[in-house]
Amino acid sequence: MTILVTGATGKTGRHVVRELLAEGEEVRVLTRSPEKAEVPSGASVVRGDLSEPESLYPALDGVSSVFLFPVLDAIPAFAATAKRAGVRKVVLFTGAWAAGHTARDRASWVYPRYRAAEAALAENGPEQWTVL
Repeated sequence: MTILVTGATGKTGRHVVRELLAEGEEVRVLTRSPEKAEVPSGASVVRGDLSEPESLYPALDGVSSVFLFPVLDAIPAFAATAKRAGVRKVVLFTGAWAAGHTARDRASWVYPRYRAAEAALAENGPEQWTVL
């Protein structure tokens, strides 16, 4: 089955793509601009936008797992769309400050947004999910 990587042209996502390909996985990259995407040989590229759920169905066709870049406002709709599309697992990439281990983290303006995105994934997404 295919693994979809969002945020694949960024600093972290490009390494995720490279490592998955090195492990022999079938990798699909979601991007708003496929014509500009620079991805390693072996990865397929598909047009889509996390903030436009209807654009995700072609990208999710045949996908078993997703590495999800945190477009926080888009995660609730993405979670439900991925579940309907038959995705089995989502790995949501966040930052350490989103975990809320310190008072400073919990006081951050972004902390409640991350918590809401994680809750939406847990409540409405595929049965298997991981937050990094």
